[in-house]
Amino acid sequence: MTFEIRQADSVRQFAAVETAPEHVDDTVRYLDGLFASGSSRPEWCFVAWRDGRPCGRVAFWALPRVGRPLDIVLLNLPWDGEADAIGRALLEGARRAMADAGLTTVGHCHDHPPRTPQWQTHGDARLAFLAGLGFRTQRDTLRFEAAPALGAAVGTGDLRLRAATPDDETLLRQMVAAVAAASRDQIARAFTRGGWRQFGERRELLLPA
Repeated sequence: MTFEIRQADSVRQFAAVETAPEHVDDTVRYLDGLFASGSSRPEWCFVAWRDGRPCGRVAFWALPRVGRPLDIVLLNLPWDGEADAIGRALLEGARRAMADAGLTTVGHCHDHPPRTPQWQTHGDARLAFLAGLGFRTQRDTLRFEAAPALGAAVGTGDLRLRAATPDDETLLRQMVAAVAAASRDQIARAFTRGGWRQFGERRELLLPA
């Protein structure tokens, strides 16, 4: 079984691969936003082809300030068909193509239940595929949504927000430790278990250069 892995020809072509028609526009808007923010690039979007037809897609994501790919996003495969063979070929081909971009290890965020903008349907099949490639769960979190309440508190000027600076490192460590103490987040807990050894590894994600 032979697959061709190549960069996407266009955003809409990429968005339509193995995607329900009603979700294509959501994906296009999301990807355009990633490009605008510097979180992804057109050359980081890959499509698997077989017999002249697209059969899988994946893109790479980065924090704009970091600039190197950290995660895969918008992974879509024929989950009711040959997802394993196509997915392995797709990710291996994309990984080789991304080597010069600084790609080392990658993460992936799985939404359950499926929601905009990634619409990650077939959750069990997705997780089984990723586990088969060696992905392991690092975070198990809940997502909360709230509608603005009537009579919400009015700002009094007592609260002031500003961007973090390198001088805030000690305070930031204290804040992360306080949150991690009651968290199920394995990455957050590692900050305290490792005696802050891992803080240095992620400092660039938290503080400006």
